[in-house]
Formats: sequence, C-alpha cells, structure tokens
Amino acid sequence: MIQGFGIVFMRRAIEKGISYLYTMSDTQKEYLKQYLIVINPSKDISSDVTNFKEKFRSKFGKAKYLDLWPHITLSLFTAREELEFELKEKLQSYAQQKTPFAVQIDKFNCFKKSGVIYLQPETEIITQFQREIPEILKQQIGIEEKHVLMTSQPHLTITRSKQKKQFQEAWDYYQNIYYHKAFVVRKMVVYRRESNNYAPWGACFKIALGG
Repeated sequence: MIQGFGIVFMRRAIEKGISYLYTMSDTQKEYLKQYLIVINPSKDISSDVTNFKEKFRSKFGKAKYLDLWPHITLSLFTAREELEFELKEKLQSYAQQKTPFAVQIDKFNCFKKSGVIYLQPETEIITQFQREIPEILKQQIGIEEKHVLMTSQPHLTITRSKQKKQFQEAWDYYQNIYYHKAFVVRKMVVYRRESNNYAPWGACFKIALGG
C-alpha cells in the first residue's frame, strides 16, 4: 500500500469536493471509495525524484510530501465501488484511442503561493487527459460533478514547504539544478483507498494506451 497523498490541490479538494463526506452516514460512506488516476514516470526518473526529496530532507529539514511516490495526477474522484467495472471499461475504451507518447521533463518549477517545488513535464497531451478524463467520469459513468476534482498544470511534486524561509532557500537551490530527461507513457494507473484522507493508497488496475 502507498502511504500519504501529496497532490497540490488536495487542500482545495477537502474544502470544496470531499467535505460532503462529513454529512453522510457511516453506511453511505462504506460504499464510497476515493480513486486517483495517474501517470507514473520511468524508474530512473522516479529514482531521481526520490533522491531530490531526500536531498531536500537532508539540506532543509522536514516538509510535506517528501514520502509521496512520484506521479503525475490526471484525476481524483470519489465513487461507489460497484462502479469500478464500468470505470475500467470506459477508461480502457478511452485509452485505446490514445497512442503512447513521450514526456519531456525540462526543469524545476514552483507554486510560490503554496510553497510547492516540482519537476515540470512539458507536454500538452497530459493537460488534454486532465480535461477529458473528468468528463468521462461525469458524462459516461454518471459520477456527480461535486465528486470529481479537477486538476491542471502537470507536475511531479518534490515537496511543499509552509515555511517561507525554508521554501525560499530550497527554491534558490533547486532552480539552479539542470535537469533534462524524457520517458514514454504507455499506461495510466488507477489507485483506490477508503473514503478518508489518511487511508493508504493501493494500486487498483492499469490501463494501457492503444496504438
């Protein structure tokens, strides 16, 4: 099982999209799961991201998401587990229309307001996935819009620092590191966990791209 969850928009998700869970009965919650659709980078890039996280820890101390596994988020949503078969079927149909594609990672970047430092993938295709998959969830599977959380600006999170001094010192360090690598995306991975924000994520199924 994968521990932790460090997607940048998680705070907004809790405030806007997942807060409805608190109004549900325990019986209703039992049937709901959280799902996360991601692209996992190649092994060498994943290893690099992990090393960058450890470098942050050793140079600048503790911060959020240092234990988060490397991934690029495509969609986060909550749904009844009974919809899982249909979810897999619709995503497979969608993925068959897509061909494997290359992703270039060219630099470090940051979200200054939230204190996030990340590696930036350069591809419009990922942004297209981030737009289209939520529409499949809503229109083809019937998941309510309030249960589907939108994301944008693809990124591989290194960390998030809430301390201004720590963030600035770390950003001064990372922005001067040259990083240029590429990998080929051949599949998406769907993760699932219980409908609370502290449960561990576990791999649910993989969706291969066609072509």
